[in-house]
Amino acid sequence: MLFSDPTGGGGRVPLGWMRSYLESSPLVEPEDFDQTPVLMVHPEEDRWTPLEISQPFFDRIAARKSLVLLENCGHFPIEEPGFTQMQEAVQHVIKSLQPRRS
Repeated sequence: MLFSDPTGGGGRVPLGWMRSYLESSPLVEPEDFDQTPVLMVHPEEDRWTPLEISQPFFDRIAARKSLVLLENCGHFPIEEPGFTQMQEAVQHVIKSLQPRRS
């Protein structure tokens, strides 16, 4: 099912896009970014993008941030319990952004 989905695992990426992705730089350096909270949900068993690749950039972000490792998940986090952990982490951030009622 996943591999037949043209917007998911069955998609193709032009080499030109990959080159522009790899050569791009952020519009705002992470040390200067403090506008919104940042949530990084990272699959615990991601062999395509291990945490060691993502963590250094994440650590540089100045904003309030949190990291949630998704248990039992690979690169496309559809496995449990990680999928539910991802949903809960996003809901927690959304609730934290809602104005408090007096």
